[in-house]
Amino acid sequence: MRHVHGWRRALRWGQAFFAIVLSLLLVVIAAASFILKTSWGRNLVRKQVEARLNDTFIGGATLGGVHGNPLSELVLDDLVINGPDMKPAITIKTLKVKLPLMPLTSHQLRVDEVIAEDVDILMKKQQTGDYELAHLTKPGPKSTWNIALPDVQVHRGHLKLDTGSEWIDVDNLELYVDSKMPFAGPIDASISLAGNYRQKQAPIAVGAVVHVGDTATDVRSALISVGKVAVAVAGAHIPKGDAAKAYSGTVVVAAPAAEVERLVPQVKLPADIALAIQAQASGTFTDVALGGMVGKAPVRAFVHGDIGAKAGRGFVLTNGLNLTALTNGKIEGNGGALVAFEVDASKQDAQHLPIANAMVTTWGDVPQAPNVKAVVALSTTADHIRTALGATSSNGLHATVGASVMKKGDAMTLERGVVIAATRDPSALTNGKAPVHGSLDANISASGALSPHPDLAVAGHINSDRIRYNDLIIDHVRATIDAKQVPAKPVGSARVEIDRLNKQDIQLDKIILAAGNRPDGKLQVSLRTDPKANARYRADLDALVTPGNTIGIDLQRHIIRPGRGGLWQ
Repeated sequence: MRHVHGWRRALRWGQAFFAIVLSLLLVVIAAASFILKTSWGRNLVRKQVEARLNDTFIGGATLGGVHGNPLSELVLDDLVINGPDMKPAITIKTLKVKLPLMPLTSHQLRVDEVIAEDVDILMKKQQTGDYELAHLTKPGPKSTWNIALPDVQVHRGHLKLDTGSEWIDVDNLELYVDSKMPFAGPIDASISLAGNYRQKQAPIAVGAVVHVGDTATDVRSALISVGKVAVAVAGAHIPKGDAAKAYSGTVVVAAPAAEVERLVPQVKLPADIALAIQAQASGTFTDVALGGMVGKAPVRAFVHGDIGAKAGRGFVLTNGLNLTALTNGKIEGNGGALVAFEVDASKQDAQHLPIANAMVTTWGDVPQAPNVKAVVALSTTADHIRTALGATSSNGLHATVGASVMKKGDAMTLERGVVIAATRDPSALTNGKAPVHGSLDANISASGALSPHPDLAVAGHINSDRIRYNDLIIDHVRATIDAKQVPAKPVGSARVEIDRLNKQDIQLDKIILAAGNRPDGKLQVSLRTDPKANARYRADLDALVTPGNTIGIDLQRHIIRPGRGGLWQ
């Protein structure tokens, strides 16, 4: 079933509602013009109209009274239409209708004026997620009336809307509609609405001119504002149906970040946004050009795509982005990016990835990495993801990351992953947060299952030269790892070698710490030191570690020389 959303549903429901209510008035005009002058006659007509309303609406309806002259102005008092839950969905204190008779002879229903005063509308969601207002009427034959409503007015209205997570109220609702609704289409309508969002104390204004045809909906012009957030639309062409669709039109958005957060607290924009989007049909594809500002940063984009075919290509360019605001304070500094992409998701499903290629070039200045530049390449096929990253900075950072991942159903397998990184000064790289000086390089590779149950093999080394940390000086550090069954039950071996360690009166030429799993599940740990001739400290030991809820440590061979004592063996 194809769902109808937003204002298109409102137009369809409005057409059905007014056709039903006004067709009931035809009964009044045809049979009751001469009896509306008496209270007995008005009550009789009220009961007849109320009975027809009950036959029309699922939840029934009530009507307080009918009076006036059907040849000039007819007035309905206290009209209540119930929802499927049998509770009032629409309440109208006074409904005034001016209905000329001449067009009625050819199923042409033109209502010169409809004025609804003191209106209360309850938009409650059903368990299916649809609104009850979309299901007010009982199934019946489609109307064959051509309806014209050149002047529909709603005064002093109130709308209570169920968003699914909360109720919101729109007070002081004023609505003006001019519409033409032939039974075979198309529908033309101009709408002007004003109100006040009670919970946020924000004025709401909507103005639109819309044409709804069989194959497309055209928004000739529209302006929607809530508080200080505004969206303007001009010349928008929105195709309908299952055929290939090409869109066109212009959309302008102005969204101050503080106002958006005030209206929708869970949405935190990085900065004020002002964007203009221009779409133009190009065969079955749509060309979209975007330009504007995110804060003080210019943003440009161009996309050539087919939404129906789920395919497209394009680029996005921005510079001077406030990274502090963009990352909510996690990264300080400024930066920019150029993103070029091509995607074909026509064959994507639960078992297959979209076919896509993207290249991302980024640059910026952050305290940890001034003048940093990075390039990311990403490629996906039906069952593979391949990515590569290279980054450099003026403080000596060099990093390369590569990975190939295979997807088979819900299973994700890392066929090969490599991280290679180097820096000549970790202290400068971390802006002094890690006060360690010296050079560092790492080369780590991994492979194995990522999901549904991670089971990785990890191997590689980390080397460091000329390390200085306060009064600790180390000439060289070499660390290696070769592990499997990571992270659930790691097994394998690890080794750390330190050359020429000096810290005050501790002087060691070499330290070797090694650990490895044994077949019985225990962990063998060995420590060896090679002190200088006059060193006061020495520690050589072997230990057997038994993992579990209680970790057991059995010392085997060991030699301990404390600062000024003898050997412990």
